[in-house]
Amino acid sequence: MIEKLKYIITCIYTIIKFIEKCLIIPIKKFWSFCTPVRNWYNTLWKKYCYDKYGDFLWKHSFYMILITIVNIYVFICFLGFILDLGYYLCTKKIETVYLSDSVELEDDLWGAKGCPTKNCNSSNALYFRIKNTWFNNLWNIIHHKQIFFPDGIAAGIPTGQTECKVVSYGLRYRIIMIFNYYPQILEVNCKSEEG
Repeated sequence: MIEKLKYIITCIYTIIKFIEKCLIIPIKKFWSFCTPVRNWYNTLWKKYCYDKYGDFLWKHSFYMILITIVNIYVFICFLGFILDLGYYLCTKKIETVYLSDSVELEDDLWGAKGCPTKNCNSSNALYFRIKNTWFNNLWNIIHHKQIFFPDGIAAGIPTGQTECKVVSYGLRYRIIMIFNYYPQILEVNCKSEEG
């Protein structure tokens, strides 16, 4: 009985230490890293949302909150763009695969499937996603002088196994699919059956 109790206490202690090392310490470091930004924002808030007599200005505070929300959204999108750019530079592929279908999974998100060869089985099946992101739009504007339309890319994939030249980026490890993360298609050119 005492051994079981020691085992349970050891497990709980290990879980607490794991949470501390993986979550609490990085959050504390990030919070301390953000201290200058928080101090600057507090100073700006006091300067903009209070008049010289110390009265709170509701209209100014509303605008301040609105601008803050917009800036946070733009910052998150910009951060996503930088991560997508790095991911693209590390994992870009131009390859010929045999695509067989595209399906709309949700609004502006498509899934495509196929195989690297005509002989397709469960171990070599490929899955892609086609979605609208800031990076995909910039890439398409640079290469095709138009914004990125996931519907247009998905429409270029015929039903039935077809040889296609695909420009994509992303990792193809099956374990990543558990987290619903797939390589993304930027461009597809499929050959018709006749030629």
